[in-house]
Amino acid sequence: MTEKIGVTDGTAGTAEAIEITKTAEAAELAETASATEAAVHFAFADAALALAGHELSDPVLRALLERVARGELDASAAVAEMRRHVGA
Repeated sequence: MTEKIGVTDGTAGTAEAIEITKTAEAAELAETASATEAAVHFAFADAALALAGHELSDPVLRALLERVARGELDASAAVAEMRRHVGA
């Protein structure tokens, strides 16, 4: 996969496009990093809830939280879905 990005050297009016070729290995590494980052975000949310004396045990709500952590769903959409799920 080839991607063009614009770069500048900081001088006004000087910019050029460069092409970056992403290899399959780079794509896999980025996916692994994203999965790791999502797991860290999810663990942080779990820890924050635990410190506040709460536990998120509902599997639907946990799945929504995981989707937010992976960047598949934005927080406001997840909150709306959570409210529908619990009937609030």
